[in-house]
Amino acid sequence: MCDVGSAGRLSAFLFLFSVVFVCQRYAFDFLSQHTHIKGTGGFLVKTKTYGLTAVHEGAPDKPNEDAFSIDEESGIVVVADGVTRSRRPDGGYPSIHATVAPEIIVFNVPVLLRALPSELNSLHRAFTCVNQFLGYVNNQLGYTPDVPNFFRHIDYLCAGAVVFWHPPHRHSRAALVGWIGDCRLFHLPTEGDTTLITRDQLLAWNGYYPRAFSEVGLSEDMRERVRSERLFWERKYIRNQKRAQTPTGGIIDGFGVFTGEPDAVDFIETAVVPVASGDRFIGVSDAFDACADDGGVGDLILILDSLREASPEKCAREALYQTRGAEKAKGVRSDDFTFVVVDVL
Repeated sequence: MCDVGSAGRLSAFLFLFSVVFVCQRYAFDFLSQHTHIKGTGGFLVKTKTYGLTAVHEGAPDKPNEDAFSIDEESGIVVVADGVTRSRRPDGGYPSIHATVAPEIIVFNVPVLLRALPSELNSLHRAFTCVNQFLGYVNNQLGYTPDVPNFFRHIDYLCAGAVVFWHPPHRHSRAALVGWIGDCRLFHLPTEGDTTLITRDQLLAWNGYYPRAFSEVGLSEDMRERVRSERLFWERKYIRNQKRAQTPTGGIIDGFGVFTGEPDAVDFIETAVVPVASGDRFIGVSDAFDACADDGGVGDLILILDSLREASPEKCAREALYQTRGAEKAKGVRSDDFTFVVVDVL
């Protein structure tokens, strides 16, 4: 793990680079909002990649709180999903700082990994340092977890993330994967079945809260009140809590997200994945879940398998098309969508 002293020495360095990067991305996002889509292609060492992120098709004042980065030389791909913030009492969305956490993660994780050994523990160290840095940023911006602030619609800047790292100089043909929250990484091998590498840490909570905080049949004002109550409980008792307490006194698995809270690092998960020529890896944010019906993740795998022979760009754009169609068909709230394809050559 990265100790507090090490994180402190990195803080000034990371802060300067992050401010410059975030400012550049704000300008780029402003231009891209007119088309609601942005993409980038490139070539990693022995890897062909394409990434796409698209803002939700909902409220125009809410920015895209997803982000991704592709480090072509170091073989690092990062997808981050910022946590939706509560609207202010006047109904406005706090968009000024909404994209800070995911942008910090997708920029700084590669910076740290390039300076660390190509080993699994380096993912944990990089994530830990980024979490501590987010704590510093939240403190500087005045965001705290105090209970009264939850009801004033103030919360930590925070995000979940998944990292795919295929070091070009690594002797074994293996990729290193790390994640927290509900971003996903799928592996479509040349031989064998498509598998989900990551674990959805929000699975227990997402299965519980629709019953405990139901919005069915409520007016818009009451729905917003119930949603605020849910977010309060989620932030205080579920998020970054290993044994999370439900409103009825039960215990379920909590979930992790980078907030700067020390307990967030307990939710960092890592894996080593064999890599072979012809394999495809896909990193996605949770908007893709709209395509899942009763089959759950199996429905998502069927879609990815059907696009196996498509180019990375066509695969990403078709997945976006199907996600938006599923959101409309189900009448669910549209979410920011990010989809990164990595083809091993």
